[in-house]
Amino acid sequence: IFSLIDAVMWRTLPVKDPEGLVLLTHSRGTAFEGGFTYQQYRIMREQEGLGFTQLAAWSPVRLNVSIDGSLEPTTDGQLVSGDYFSLLGVSPSAGRAILPEDDQVPNGHPVAMISYGYWQRRFGLSPSVIGRDMSISGTRFTIIGVTPAEFFGVQVGTSPSVFLPVMMQPTAMPDTENLLDQPIQYVPWLQIM
Repeated sequence: IFSLIDAVMWRTLPVKDPEGLVLLTHSRGTAFEGGFTYQQYRIMREQEGLGFTQLAAWSPVRLNVSIDGSLEPTTDGQLVSGDYFSLLGVSPSAGRAILPEDDQVPNGHPVAMISYGYWQRRFGLSPSVIGRDMSISGTRFTIIGVTPAEFFGVQVGTSPSVFLPVMMQPTAMPDTENLLDQPIQYVPWLQIM
């Protein structure tokens, strides 16, 4: 089973070193779970000596996007940590990637990267897309970069159109409680690699 998952899910990823990626899971009794809370991710990231050179987190999210006042169909997106693109060795086709400094303050940096496919479908590959605004759940985000054409994220079979910093979770998910601080419910919403 591991060989099949390794071949299908990891080796086919359009990233710099797919063999070097490790998807973290944890056990809860006898069951293994893949999700983590933001607090668990933060503690792992701050721990020295865990044996990882870098950690990155992501979570799928459905986004309400509006461009130039025109509401888009609900869009597949991902909340990603500031190290996500650097860990994967993915360089943007245009603009810049989401960086660690974009992902430090809750709701502090409303920036977005869009996929190449979304750039092509929605903006006709216009180079003026960098610096352009888009509204997500009523908040203005600035498009800072475009992913490479071959990049589809880290899950085979998915293809997010918009990438936002994890710290924008309260804005991107207005119908959900703030999962960054001390949420009332235990919600393991982040995947970590």
